[in-house]
Amino acid sequence: MKTFYTFISIFMLLASLQVSQAQVTYTSKACTPSGGNPFTSGSCWTKTGTCNASAFPPTTAGTSACRINIVINTTVTVASLNLNNFHTLEITPNGILNITGNLSLTGLATSNIKVDGGKLNVGGSFIINSGQTNGTKTLANIDLKNNGVFKVVGKLDMRGDTQVEITGDNSFSMEVGLIDLGQRAFLNIRQGGGVISNG
Repeated sequence: MKTFYTFISIFMLLASLQVSQAQVTYTSKACTPSGGNPFTSGSCWTKTGTCNASAFPPTTAGTSACRINIVINTTVTVASLNLNNFHTLEITPNGILNITGNLSLTGLATSNIKVDGGKLNVGGSFIINSGQTNGTKTLANIDLKNNGVFKVVGKLDMRGDTQVEITGDNSFSMEVGLIDLGQRAFLNIRQGGGVISNG
């Protein structure tokens, strides 16, 4: 009987781990987006996973039980982009994401940006603003690999309780026009990461 209960306990633990690690991935594909915005057109994405009903990357937050992965595998151009909690943005070697305006991470969110051989070009600023003053941080994890390019023409603009962690393989440094740190903002350059400010 003890063995039976042990088996049930292990089974329940594994089941809970699978639920907590569920994710949905949206991979870009060549398309003619309706309304001109690929981020609001289901025909521009191949979706794998079922924990989110949207046919295109949602702007609402993911959860620990349903993480949102956005994979750019083609050339995609948008006016602006807001990442939310439990969002991961990945640029593959074949991917180019051009954001003519701002890339934003606002509110109580933790997002990941992986530039693995591709290009992420931001014409405006990269804005990270928690809107918090209570020590609860908004966190952006940035990983640059295989000569992946992350260029921000405007500012790396960090406000409130925010933190940016930059890692990589020493092949490229994030380039920004200016770094503007306000309130309790932290910019941490880890092993293999780097930032170049032209301002």
